[in-house]
Amino acid sequence: MAKQVISPEEFIVEVNKRLPEHHAYKPDWRIFFYPEGSDATTAKGFDVKPRRDIGHITQVITLVLSQYTVSPFISRVERAH
Repeated sequence: MAKQVISPEEFIVEVNKRLPEHHAYKPDWRIFFYPEGSDATTAKGFDVKPRRDIGHITQVITLVLSQYTVSPFISRVERAH
């Protein structure tokens, strides 16, 4: 079965939504577009905070990537003109 295709913005939201479900979760965990404050069209990728917990956070990222295909060519966010 083909995986559902999601936008980079949806990927960030989905991972952040699932982080609290991880057994070692801490309230300061999050992923974000890099550089911080950019959007999917200007971002160079994504990063995680805090770096000390990158292994646990990566487990959640890997789970989301196993369930979805992230397409850099779509966006679900309306842009101001």
